[in-house]
Amino acid sequence: MYLKLEFDNLPKLLEQYDKVLVMYGADWCDDCTSLHPEFEKLADNHTEIPFVYVDSDKFPNSRDLAEFEFIPTIVAFDFSKNIGQAEGNNIDKVKSVLGKLK
Repeated sequence: MYLKLEFDNLPKLLEQYDKVLVMYGADWCDDCTSLHPEFEKLADNHTEIPFVYVDSDKFPNSRDLAEFEFIPTIVAFDFSKNIGQAEGNNIDKVKSVLGKLK
């Protein structure tokens, strides 16, 4: 399941699901725009886990749930707790973080 955050409400969304994979990005970020379609495609193959895209510029409160310096950043949340993350636009890094939720 793929979701694009429309409001600054990631904490509430994390409460609704046990496990969530989040991609922090921004519209101006070339690496983010190149990874985003691959992130969505991966979500189609893993319907048991919500994949959430967060525009880190538009939603600063949601950004505060993870510590990172660069985007894109992928974060695995298990019961609202960050259990692993990776920075960069490499799909293998996304898969590695996803593996922490299995």
